[in-house]
Amino acid sequence: MQTKYRKNSPLNWALSLFVLSQLALPAFAQVRLTGAAALAALLTPKKDAIQSTSGQKLEITGKNASIGLSDLVSGKADIGMVTGSLAGAVASADAEKPGSIRIQDFRAFEVGFDPVAFVVNPANPVESLTLDQIKNILTGNISNWKELGGNNAAIKVVACGLGNGPRIAVNEKLLAGAELVKDAIVRVTPKDISPIVAQMPEAIGFLGTANLSSGVKVIKTDRPLPMPLLLVTKGDPTAEQKKLIETVQSVLTKTP
Repeated sequence: MQTKYRKNSPLNWALSLFVLSQLALPAFAQVRLTGAAALAALLTPKKDAIQSTSGQKLEITGKNASIGLSDLVSGKADIGMVTGSLAGAVASADAEKPGSIRIQDFRAFEVGFDPVAFVVNPANPVESLTLDQIKNILTGNISNWKELGGNNAAIKVVACGLGNGPRIAVNEKLLAGAELVKDAIVRVTPKDISPIVAQMPEAIGFLGTANLSSGVKVIKTDRPLPMPLLLVTKGDPTAEQKKLIETVQSVLTKTP
């Protein structure tokens, strides 16, 4: 026997209330973050916490700082991720597309720090260096590990490209205008640094701690070399962007 549909049945009222309650729920806004790989690596494990607090759904893509700004200008990103400094990322991005990237178009918000790590192969007996010694290595003034108490082997520098935060931080805060040694092995992303150093006993590289991987030894230094972590908007941030930035600041600086 066929059951007749009753318009005012309790089941129908319950279904109607459920549908209305779902319609009343706030929709999560989709926010595209692209840029520095180190910041992407730090944010990705905390993505759920950031989303639940900010009410915004995140799409996080790690590239490098200068690409983050280019994506922001072209509309491929809503917020750029930059490490090192905004000025450094702008200079690198503008070198690739002259006239298209202007620092006055952006607003940068510091959300934390990631120290630059200097890494060597575990077979290297050198355990610690001063930043002055590291500067001399990176510029070629010290070219053999025996000058630092290590093996008699020529030093090979491994660095990430100009648009990356660790390279920006090292250029601005350590090299201060001096040139990186010309025969350095340069790779596009900081993620490539650890695997290369892990295979080269004579190598030294640098990267953010967020992108460290196994197979390398971190050199102890006399003082830290901080790399600022920045979220960047094109023009002043919207209310939603400001809330997201404040949430990221809170999550990244929270003591475990």
